[in-house]
Order: sequence, then structure tokens, then C-alpha cells
Amino acid sequence: MPSYTLLDNSELNSLIHQKAGKGSLIADDFGNWKNKEIIDFGKIIGKDYIDGEFIETKRGTVHYSKTGSHIIPNGKGEKR
Repeated sequence: MPSYTLLDNSELNSLIHQKAGKGSLIADDFGNWKNKEIIDFGKIIGKDYIDGEFIETKRGTVHYSKTGSHIIPNGKGEKR
């Protein structure tokens, strides 16, 4: 089952601009940044499917590219 966002694209883009660089950067085994960051957005952004149920989450993994970015809700570590 996939995760999904609950906010529209303009609100998600606004949150990325506010929070970019303030999360945990994801690196490979050699310390190279993988163009990903885990951010706590401070508000519910979506739901992540974990252990057979959807969990509301404030955290997301942001994937950055040359053409933009996108957020995947990341409920790992959320209190249930």
C-alpha cells in the first residue's frame, strides 16, 4: 500500500521552502548526500501505510531533483 499526502501542491511547496535544510539529510555509505531529507513539517501532511494500517504523519521524506521536489509521507517513528 502506498502512502499519500493530504495537502495540495501549493501548500506542500510552501512547507518545503520553509523547512528545506532543517531536517535530517540522507547520505550513502560514503557520506554523499542522496538528494533526500527527512523533515518534520509540524503539521499532518499525509498518511503512511505501516504494519497494516494508515498512520497520520507530520514527517516526510523530500526527494530533491534538478526539476523540483516531492514529498513522501514518512510515518516511521510516529507515536501511534
